This record gives sequence, structure tokens and C-alpha cells, in this order.
Amino acid sequence: MNSTNNGYDSTASTSSNKRLSTFYKKIQEPRSKPVRDILEQFYEDEKHVLKDQTSQKERREQSERVQQLMSDLEEVFQDIHEESETDRILSGEGIEKTVCKNFYESIFHIALLEDDYNNQLIEKIALLQHHVTPKHLDLPEERVIKDRLLYAVARLAQWNAPQNKSPFDKLRCLIDFVKSLSHMLSETRLDPSNPDGADILLPCTIYALLQMTQQQATLLKSNLEYIRLFRHAERLDGQEEYYLTQMESAAEFLYKAGWGDLNGVSEVEYRGWQGPRVVEDMIDFSQSPTKVDNQESKSQTREEEKQREQSKSNNGTVSEHPAISNYKDAVSEILRKDFDSLTIQDLKALHLQSQILLQSVQFCVQQNVDLLQL
Repeated sequence: MNSTNNGYDSTASTSSNKRLSTFYKKIQEPRSKPVRDILEQFYEDEKHVLKDQTSQKERREQSERVQQLMSDLEEVFQDIHEESETDRILSGEGIEKTVCKNFYESIFHIALLEDDYNNQLIEKIALLQHHVTPKHLDLPEERVIKDRLLYAVARLAQWNAPQNKSPFDKLRCLIDFVKSLSHMLSETRLDPSNPDGADILLPCTIYALLQMTQQQATLLKSNLEYIRLFRHAERLDGQEEYYLTQMESAAEFLYKAGWGDLNGVSEVEYRGWQGPRVVEDMIDFSQSPTKVDNQESKSQTREEEKQREQSKSNNGTVSEHPAISNYKDAVSEILRKDFDSLTIQDLKALHLQSQILLQSVQFCVQQNVDLLQL
């Protein structure tokens, strides 16, 4: 590998792509020295600046500087070599690969900006993948072939491979992924004369992403952001732009998806998927009604005592709303479980009790009932 004393490599990964071999030979020629000088100077000027990105604005400015560098290199390279249109396009790919390989550690996966999004996306996929079916996305079951989905996902996951460092390398993995889904949809289409549109490809893409393992889903946002920011703007159009936009839309849907975005899923059911922790999210016990306003609380207590006395005189017993009874019963039932020896049936029953508990909690919160006192 040919490196200058300043640390940049003008050959990128020659062996990784034979179609660019002519470009790599040309850029090493003596007459291409002005091109190498521009790259070397940019490396010296930017090698420290590029790493220090703390905002989206700085990230966009970083993208603009790298995009301008690629344009300048292409212009000087063509002034020297005067290539045909076909060779010019290939050399442009070579310049993009060379630039992005040299600055990869500084321009891919900027942790401060992307880690939270990446991690939340992984968590959302892990949550939904065990519950969401095609029908929840308005995707007909018969259009889905599970083996094809897994194959497509495996193709996409290749964008994390060490050899795929240029935006085009990663984009090629994305295109393979979407094309695999398109082929599956073509095979399962009932009416061959009626091509599918985005209304079927997008939910299919979303459902396919839900098949990803945690390792495969790692850096999903970072890869999309990297392609968007550093694929040369002149070449990111047509099919490339369409497929990238599809993926960005699918990832954004999963990142934001709640129960209202899934067909036929109730809020209670969705919260059941999230587990017991959502009870704490629904209720802030530190702000229970008895602590909010002492005077108001005393007044409410006197009124409640009157109502209970009235209920006693009418029925002989204190009236209790069914939701409160359900809450007590559900809590008691859950606490009786031996969690070390649960069967499948026990888990199903526990899930049902959890749903009852959540519904009851919602009512109690609305009625300002202090659950700690029940």
C-alpha cells in the first residue's frame, strides 16, 4: 500500500475493486502529482478539524468540505487525463473511495451525534420484532417469504464489513437489499400487470428491518447518514436516491413507531410489549395527589369520606370501582407467581394480568387515586 509520509493513502483499496484499477494506476503517475498534492494538503489542514464535530450544523459543514474536495480532485484529474465519459465516471468513483478511505475514521459514525439514535433504533427493533406481523404494517402475509427477507437482510449487513468503507460500497449493499425485496414482491404479486409501488415496498422494507439481529442493526443510522452526506451529490440521483430515501423512511418509521402507527394494535397491547417498566413511565409516584397541594388534598379527603359514609348508609358496605378491584386482584395475582418455574401457560396468564393491571392503572391515574395506598 502506497502511503505518503503525511499518512494519506492515494491507492485506497485497489484489490477491493478491479474495475477501478485503471484509475489507481493513473493517480500514481507523475503527471497526477497536482491531484495528490490537493489531497495531501487537505489531509494536513483537516485531519484534526474533521474529528471535532458536535452538532448537525458542523456535520453538514464537514460534508460540504469533503464534497468540495472530491469535486476539486475530479476537475484537476480530468484536466490532466481528459478521459471519456465512461472513464470519467469510474475515476469519480475512485476519487470518492480514495477520499473517504483516508478520512473514514473522522467522517463515519460520529458518536456524539449518532450513538443515541443508533441505540434507540436497535432497542425499538428488538421490541417490535417479536410482536409485529405483516398485517400490523398493512402488508399482506402472502407477499412475504421469510427466507427471502433473511437473505436480503444478510446482504444489507455487509455494509458493516471492513472492506466497505466508501459511500458507494455501502450504497451497493443497500441497493442489493432493496432489490432482493423487490424480486420477492414480484414473485408474490397476484396481478403481474399491476406493478407494486412505494405503498407496498416501504412496509416490506420496514418488516425486513425487523428481522435484523442486534449485530446486523448496529450502526444502521450511521450508515444511512454516511451515504447521504458523503456520496458525491452528482451521482446520488435516480435509483440510488430512491432506494436511499426508502431506507431512511423505513428507519425513521421504526425509530418513532408507537401503537398508533401499527394497524390493529391498542395502546394497552403496545405497553404490554414494553413490559412492567411502563407502569413507572405512566405514573410519577413522587407527585401523588396527596403531595401536590395539602389544602386541596384535605378537602378532597373530606369529600371522599362523605361519599363513603353515604355509600355505607345506602348499601351497608363501601362501594369500590371495578377498576380498583381489578388493580388489586392483578397485583396480587402477579405477586403470587414463582418466576423461576413459569410455564408457557403461566406466561400467557401473566401477560393477561399485566394488561388488566395497565388498564386499571390508567383509570386510577385519571381518577387521582393514590395507588400506593391501595
